[in-house]
Amino acid sequence: MRDSHLAAGFGSGSGPDRVICIVPLQAPRFTTSTCLQEVGSPMDTQGSSGTSADLSEKDFHRHADLSIGDLYGKLEEVVEEAGLPEADLEYSQGVLTLELGKHGTYVINKQGPNKQLWMSSPVSGPVRYDWQNGLWQYKHDGHKLHQRLQTELRKLLNNSDIDLEPEPVIGYGPDVT
Repeated sequence: MRDSHLAAGFGSGSGPDRVICIVPLQAPRFTTSTCLQEVGSPMDTQGSSGTSADLSEKDFHRHADLSIGDLYGKLEEVVEEAGLPEADLEYSQGVLTLELGKHGTYVINKQGPNKQLWMSSPVSGPVRYDWQNGLWQYKHDGHKLHQRLQTELRKLLNNSDIDLEPEPVIGYGPDVT
């Protein structure tokens, strides 16, 4: 590993519960692109062909937490750049709340029993997303959570530079040093 990166392990012992995160030292936060599973297959935020129904409870929570965490990091930048004094972002107990003052409030949260992410939007209303093909998708029309949120925020905040696309996983395996 290069000197410009820091590696940190999370979990107990070794095995599939242990996660390695490689973080550029100058990074203000880490995202799913920096987290790698130590053994087994990639923590696949992009390539899974499974659906929410196929996910174990553990995998659901992992995918949901990584996705919400990734959104939180990106939305921090959106809030800072928006210049709205009434804007606020909070993430607590699996619930992400983005308050945009006169533009309304977004709430994204995990629904464990259904293995879904739910988003309440001031623009499009409530939507329930299932894990499909490695992304959170609305099963009725196929739109993706990250894309819908990005499109709405670009219009609301008049900022075409907002990028909420999920980060790809950069690698995995016991060879990470």
